[in-house]
Amino acid sequence: MFENNFIDYNSEIALYNWGEPFLHPLFKQIIKFMNSENIKFILSTNASKLVFLTIMN
Repeated sequence: MFENNFIDYNSEIALYNWGEPFLHPLFKQIIKFMNSENIKFILSTNASKLVFLTIMN
């Protein structure tokens, strides 16, 4: 999914102001990848399409 050669120690990714991140079809995989690589991330949502149980599953 991602090239590991662009990831540096203490990398940080901002998912902010680029649409609704929870609607991305690979959202779960992206978050799991960032967690597995210890990448810090922030995201922004207006939660208008947020369904809690869908996100948690």
